[in-house]
Amino acid sequence: NSRGPSDIDPAQYYASAERHSQQELSRVLTKRKRKRKQKQTQGHPRAMAAQQHLAKFFILANFCLALGLLLNYALPNLISQVIDKQIALTQSSQTYPMWKEPPVPIYQKFYFFNVTNAHDVEQFGLKPILAEVGPFTYRCKWNKRDIEFLSSDKGQPDLANLMSYKNFKTWHFEPELSIADHSLELVTLNAPLAITLTLIQSASNAVRLLVTFSLDGLSEGFFTKRSVRQLLFDGYPDLLTTFGPLLNAEMLSQGGHFGYMNARNNSLDGTFEVHTGTDEIKKLNTLN
Repeated sequence: NSRGPSDIDPAQYYASAERHSQQELSRVLTKRKRKRKQKQTQGHPRAMAAQQHLAKFFILANFCLALGLLLNYALPNLISQVIDKQIALTQSSQTYPMWKEPPVPIYQKFYFFNVTNAHDVEQFGLKPILAEVGPFTYRCKWNKRDIEFLSSDKGQPDLANLMSYKNFKTWHFEPELSIADHSLELVTLNAPLAITLTLIQSASNAVRLLVTFSLDGLSEGFFTKRSVRQLLFDGYPDLLTTFGPLLNAEMLSQGGHFGYMNARNNSLDGTFEVHTGTDEIKKLNTLN
């Protein structure tokens, strides 16, 4: 027999509804618990991987910090030692060939004052009128010869802190870089006469008498007309230069010739003794 809604027992209805609600709640809670476990199971490897990456980052950061501190204090000293070793004058250093024979051309320029009114100056005592003439350019070449390493430990040249050498110098005229050829003649001061008149004042009576007698036979006055090459390297004959050592014992004999650079072309410029810089780089190439 079918019963209508009015025939259902309220107590049974509510009991059935409560059981249904409890079952539904239990199913929902179980489902949530299962999802939570799945998330925990899936999230654990990710957390472990993140921790591993973080640990690697800290290790790398500490390594970089230690390396930076080491380079900050050790690298400058290391670089300085390498540079000093290459700069020092030893047979194995990179600078030694360039020091021995500089690869860069060296130019030396000379200027002269041409006296345009020399006759009026000597005859009437007028003020000299000077005209600057130049440049006359020469290319210099310096070459070290007879190099000898000194104070070497156990005979090793790279450990020597001193060296001696002779400097061989040559000059070549460069017409393209000059205002005129060095055969150009100029009227300029008679330097041997001016020097002789200065030194004779402190000479002995015998030397003064000898020099005065020689001055009477001179054909030139206070000015002389010579070419640039004669005034510089070639020189020209002059009797007064022979009196130089008599008037001043420290003056070297010029062999009867005068020139501002006389006998210096294609010649050795003395013997020098310098520091190699192997013991102290600040002393590099300084005279001993």
